[in-house]
Amino acid sequence: ISIIISVYIWPQRRGDKKNGLLSFSVGYIKDKETLEVTVIKGTCIPARDSDGFSDPYVEILLMPEKRFKIKPVLTEYKKKELNPFYAKTFELIVKEDLLDSSGSVLSLTVLDYDNYLKFDYCGMVIIGCEDIPRLSSGISGIDDTNAPERKIYECSLIIDTKTQALKELSRRNNRYVRDFNQKHSL
Repeated sequence: ISIIISVYIWPQRRGDKKNGLLSFSVGYIKDKETLEVTVIKGTCIPARDSDGFSDPYVEILLMPEKRFKIKPVLTEYKKKELNPFYAKTFELIVKEDLLDSSGSVLSLTVLDYDNYLKFDYCGMVIIGCEDIPRLSSGISGIDDTNAPERKIYECSLIIDTKTQALKELSRRNNRYVRDFNQKHSL
């Protein structure tokens, strides 16, 4: 099932809480040459700590990194929370032709913050950049009900990164999948 036009999120279905959900909005504002991503909340994020909780945060990244040359942006982490609320908007300055390039993806990766250990992977959402809606004006935050172009998406997290998502991306262009796999130590 496609979530955003023909966004590639496999094999999860919309509204499937088994793997956790991430709610967000995304759009490219043409007149500002800005990709606007609002991370709204997570629901039923997988527990990664021994106490049955996670300290989740979201990393937003445009890939392949060599093409975009934009550092990842992060939400704050939410201590001992499986249903974090973020309501955080990020604006990434990027040319539209880069978004339209073959193999460009936006990843929203949920990680568990740890003080001394490697941060634990909780899941991710992958969006083909060519499928990101083009907007005439900004998203204006999550409470702007008068923004007809703004949609909120609730997507199941990809937990097993060896799923159909990477197989499909691999079929499209192996070089970008290698970059992706290296970024996420797969």
